[in-house]
Amino acid sequence: HGEGDWRKCNLDIESYARLSNKQFSIEMLEAKELEILEILEWKLYPPSAAQVVALLLSLVSSDWQGSVSISNDAKSLLEAMYEIAIYLTELATMSMLSFRCKPSEIAFAAILCAMDAVQNHIDIPSDIRFDFIDQIVVSTNLTFESVSTVYNSLQDSFLQIAW
Repeated sequence: HGEGDWRKCNLDIESYARLSNKQFSIEMLEAKELEILEILEWKLYPPSAAQVVALLLSLVSSDWQGSVSISNDAKSLLEAMYEIAIYLTELATMSMLSFRCKPSEIAFAAILCAMDAVQNHIDIPSDIRFDFIDQIVVSTNLTFESVSTVYNSLQDSFLQIAW
């Protein structure tokens, strides 16, 4: 084998049990893995704020497509909101917000900021805006109050750069 070939080796749990010289059985290794996962509350790869943005915007897209008042602009509105919200989540990731807040809180606050930003270009009727926020509140544990600090931080710090 050439140099670096050891990296290509994929070991399964049986291999680890054999490598332990019978100190650990497969069952013991599986039990320890389960214990670690339970300590981590199975949060190995929590969703990123960007993934949550896409999920939350998917909740509203069909409702907005059917709205007479914004149907012509619904696709471009959602695309603009998505791009702005993603930009804000990326900026938040580089700040202390990502250490203090959950990805879902950053995502919801970023979407609210994006709604404010596009409001200057495309009128979002207040009933549609409130319906969207209500849908988020009902579908998640998020509320405007729970994300107000993140929202204010994004508004103060980041939208000044972009707009």
